[in-house]
Amino acid sequence: MSADRFAAARQYLTIARAEFESRLALVAEDQWDLPTPCDGWTVRDLTAHLIGGATMSRLLLDGTDKDTALEVLFTLTIDGDPLLAFREATDDQAAAFAAQGAADALCHHPLRDMPGSDFVWLRVRDTTAHAWDLARALGVDETLDSDLVATLWAQVEPVAPMLSQSGMFGSGASGDLNEHAPLQHRLLDALGRRP
Repeated sequence: MSADRFAAARQYLTIARAEFESRLALVAEDQWDLPTPCDGWTVRDLTAHLIGGATMSRLLLDGTDKDTALEVLFTLTIDGDPLLAFREATDDQAAAFAAQGAADALCHHPLRDMPGSDFVWLRVRDTTAHAWDLARALGVDETLDSDLVATLWAQVEPVAPMLSQSGMFGSGASGDLNEHAPLQHRLLDALGRRP
């Protein structure tokens, strides 16, 4: 991947982060235990997952093995202000992706080994989907950045059948949406959501 394309990918991660953070800033004290579209996860669980994912990203880009990174992801607890913890973790994630050699760094991700230039897109997709999950849980505006949605749809559409089989996106695409459905709906549907 060229330096320009990797910089563009990092910019999309910044946009996805902003989409999640803008909803996270709206969470009231009595909303942390609300259910989300992620089966069995509350708003607090979802937030911990994003914080853990960002922390895991930094570790993987530094060469940490997948088992250690997964332990961090699944044992993370939020101490103090969740919004501040999210900002700190995603700042660290952004710095790790901006570091010299990050595009070519071999990341031992649980899915497979991949370079940072591929891994960054996993983070963009995960953060974007969970921004919608959080919006749905809170009952706030669910509209995502249209350029971000279009870019992700171009990546997801060709592999949508494989996503369904991976088990990571619920039952995957419902098969109920056609090419006339809004692009955001098609993207989310392919990622196992039912907008």
